Amino acid sequence: EWHDLSQKTLLDGSTQGPFPETEAGVRADVDGLLDHLHNHPNTPPFIARNLIQRFTVSNPSPQYIFDVAQAFIDGTYNGTGSGIRGDLGAVIKAILLHPEARESALAFDAAHGKLREPHTRLLNYARAFEITSPQTYGFFPFYKLEQVFGQAPYEYPSVFSFYLPDYQPLGSILDRNLVAPEFQIHNDTTALSLPNAIYTLIYEGIADDIGQRGYSQGDLDLTYEKTLAADSGLLLDHLDTMLTAGRLTTANRATIAGVIDAMPGGSDAELEARVRRALWLFALTPEFNVIY
Repeated sequence: EWHDLSQKTLLDGSTQGPFPETEAGVRADVDGLLDHLHNHPNTPPFIARNLIQRFTVSNPSPQYIFDVAQAFIDGTYNGTGSGIRGDLGAVIKAILLHPEARESALAFDAAHGKLREPHTRLLNYARAFEITSPQTYGFFPFYKLEQVFGQAPYEYPSVFSFYLPDYQPLGSILDRNLVAPEFQIHNDTTALSLPNAIYTLIYEGIADDIGQRGYSQGDLDLTYEKTLAADSGLLLDHLDTMLTAGRLTTANRATIAGVIDAMPGGSDAELEARVRRALWLFALTPEFNVIY
């Protein structure tokens, strides 16, 4: 009833329509526009840059964008893929296997990397330590995340998602003409509320919608970690792999080890306390919060 079925001028000056006032006409109109956008020359680099920003770095080089865009166009990357334009499997391979995503020397480039999304950081803990729940309805009730740290599934404030790809926070990032999209929802409130949310997940599990303590709808499984907790070196090696991709600095490792070694570890409860404290301290490190 509300769809405009009249003739439309597309981006390249061509036209489509008019279409009959039927469901098939509406579908043909929408499909025609989507096909036009899919085949537009601006689409591959647009998709490439935005997906690179979500997965690896905020400021990809023109060559990185070009290589990923080419994978979108060709539907293949390094000989794998369907060969069909827009093959996202090939695109993701191009993003994750590109030298700019994997070259360790780039870790020393101050313009390389990105701030991780709040939701991703929280779920890193949930997935790494195999969260389990007594509930049987098929999902974990992470309630009100958008109120806690400004991001939750399907809770976008607008069609442009939670932040803009060209967002530049004030300070050194803006001064260097770089972008850092995730910083648009990183402020004095969320900078504290996200670590607090991770702390609650570690120590209390998932609180229900009224948030009472002592009742959890999901808990981290720390069985294996407790077997390592008597030796802080073994525990930190494991957590460094699980949470910081082997990038924990010597200084931060020494700080965390000092805290853990000062804690008793003679009983099962004390070993568990060591693990939870280490998990909490990892959440505060730059290596956990930033990809570089």
